[in-house]
Amino acid sequence: MKHCFTNDERASCAKASPWQSTTRLVRYPFLGMLAVIVKGTGMKPYAFGLAAFALLAQASGEDAAASARAQLGRLLFFDATLSEPAGQSCASCHDPAAAFTDPDRTRPTSKGVHRERFGNRNAPSAMYMAFSPAFHFDKAERHYVGGQFWDGRATTLEEQAKGPFLNPVEMANPNKRAVVEKVRRADYAGQFDSSFGQGFSTTPTAPTTPSPPPLPPLSARRSSSPLRRSTTPGCRARQR
Repeated sequence: MKHCFTNDERASCAKASPWQSTTRLVRYPFLGMLAVIVKGTGMKPYAFGLAAFALLAQASGEDAAASARAQLGRLLFFDATLSEPAGQSCASCHDPAAAFTDPDRTRPTSKGVHRERFGNRNAPSAMYMAFSPAFHFDKAERHYVGGQFWDGRATTLEEQAKGPFLNPVEMANPNKRAVVEKVRRADYAGQFDSSFGQGFSTTPTAPTTPSPPPLPPLSARRSSSPLRRSTTPGCRARQR
């Protein structure tokens, strides 16, 4: 639910994240309640103005921090240099113009950066997935709900976001260090320091255990490959 008043705020709210919209929903009614209290207690108008300004300044600072991190997330989401080789971004399989799903409607499963490799499930929509609850059995609905990916194997969106970078049939990076080093070379690397504290763009990453060699083309794989998970009814095929 979004709560806006002026035309300018409607435009701002339309661009806001659900978190930002929620802060607005709380903020303005609170100011109205504060005005009623001020009128009842006889507080001077300038005192009310200072109190309101302090509240809005704090909220604006929180919005600015959230907006900076959201912009950083947007840059990561559309960065096609974070795959191995370059050419595949998160948006490649979660296109905003296609409701954050795979825009390629001609294939039953999504393809990765290596065009001859396909997973065995199609990319699910990433829209509103930050609000997905932890994977669990809902007794009222009498089926499993929540989680990330089609099978709910990732508990949070943060956990889910790590998977495609290292998946050999998606972005195909050999290990975590390779991903971090690519981000450090990006033009936006300094934004991590301003958003999360100094050190990200300069601190070297610890060596990691090499990943297994990449998978062969799909035609060379056996049907018993461990990546080929069985799917439940209602799920489209892919290992996402």
